Amino acid sequence: MKNCEKISKNNKENFVFGTANYDIMKKFYQELKAFLPKTVTQAQVFETFRVNNIAPNKKIQLINGTLNDYAHLINELEQYFISPINEKSTYNQWWADRFMFNTVRGSNSKSADAISTIRSNTRKSDTRKPSKPNL
Repeated sequence: MKNCEKISKNNKENFVFGTANYDIMKKFYQELKAFLPKTVTQAQVFETFRVNNIAPNKKIQLINGTLNDYAHLINELEQYFISPINEKSTYNQWWADRFMFNTVRGSNSKSADAISTIRSNTRKSDTRKPSKPNL
């Protein structure tokens, strides 16, 4: 995600990236839209990425990618999340609580352990590279 570095440098409050800069969050949303259904609004994404947001009843579905793409996205964003959310088990659980992962087999919830596994697989295997590495 190109705008995450800018997000983390504007270290303010509210979002899991540590910023309240809405212009940067809007740019982040524009980049993330490639993985979102058209029905997911900017407001929903903003709410999901708020620090004090508890896990919602309805998860956001990630689409238009493979598990490798989603793992790459999650791996890339980890460095921009504030502590303690960026700690491995908390971070994986954060994603498990808020997102579903659409694949050719359908849309699935993933446990924190399953997210850890797909993330690890993309880091360790040359055959598990994302199809959309520029997102």
